[in-house]
Amino acid sequence: MKISVVDFFRETGELTLQIPALPRPTLKELRRDFSWIKSIERDTSPTEAVTLKLGTVLRPSESRVSGAERECRIAESFSSLTDFLGYQQLKWLADNQDEQHAFKALVGKIFIEGPGIIVLHAEDGRRKLPFLNGSERWRLDPNWEWIEHVFHRDGRLAVASR
Repeated sequence: MKISVVDFFRETGELTLQIPALPRPTLKELRRDFSWIKSIERDTSPTEAVTLKLGTVLRPSESRVSGAERECRIAESFSSLTDFLGYQQLKWLADNQDEQHAFKALVGKIFIEGPGIIVLHAEDGRRKLPFLNGSERWRLDPNWEWIEHVFHRDGRLAVASR
């Protein structure tokens, strides 16, 4: 009997955008801007040029899932975590938003997570990932997002399509 794994990930079709090759940040580089980072748990984000696509792991009828459920759904939907963008791609998007009109048009409507990198918070050990949000301009949130936090309908996962 063949067991089928449910694929929760679905592209939203909101954006397709080219991002150049970018190196992964070192712990020292990250700590310059985010002194609260204790360590990098994992960084599987791509370093080659990619095409960004946005997606979600919510079923159409759902408005939110727990952080633990989001992680399970990601693991069930992807054989490799190298499909997810990380800090360097989100930073590039924020720094270059004025040239990316389709991307800029989404500001204030959604937030975008980059689960290609997970870091640990120095004080409480919580696992965090970078995300973009904003009301008039995209910004890389300086506090990042707790993995355990609820994933809402407004959330998107940044995925690489090579």
